[in-house]
Amino acid sequence: DGILLGICGGVRKAGLIEDDQCSLERMCFRYALTREAVLQELMGPDRRRRAAALMRAAQAMADERSTETPLEWLVGYAIDAGDRPAAFAYSAAAGRQSLALSGVAEAAAHFQRALDLWVPVAGEAARAEALLDLGRSVRFEQPERALAVMGEARALFQTLGDRASAAVTLATAAGIRRTL
Repeated sequence: DGILLGICGGVRKAGLIEDDQCSLERMCFRYALTREAVLQELMGPDRRRRAAALMRAAQAMADERSTETPLEWLVGYAIDAGDRPAAFAYSAAAGRQSLALSGVAEAAAHFQRALDLWVPVAGEAARAEALLDLGRSVRFEQPERALAVMGEARALFQTLGDRASAAVTLATAAGIRRTL
């Protein structure tokens, strides 16, 4: 962490990064091209290692200050670090956060990304929940897709022996069918 802070200090003095105007606890690149050039230079294992360190540091800072790190940051760090289970979990959490704020289109994108990143180690139950949440988020704009996704979620819940979640999924799908 000390090495990273030293590097950030030097880069800041060079004028390539600056304090984030929304939060003085964060830094951002002054120019998008600088960010892109830096990320292109950090390829392969070195980039994954640094992204993993940034993910851990961001989470530790949030825990230390009792604040939330923006989930988009954590998703990006997890993807860059090659940590698919963490990227899945952060994407699903971002989707739930967006749904809570009535951002259904954004939530759908988060849930779809989560499902694209899903790996078996993340758990079948978590996948079923993400499928159900995706169905809920697209129910008004894409009801047919919602029904298909919910059918997949229900079958998965049944396979897992989670009868209550299977019933919730079935009831939600019935509500969608009534609107068609």
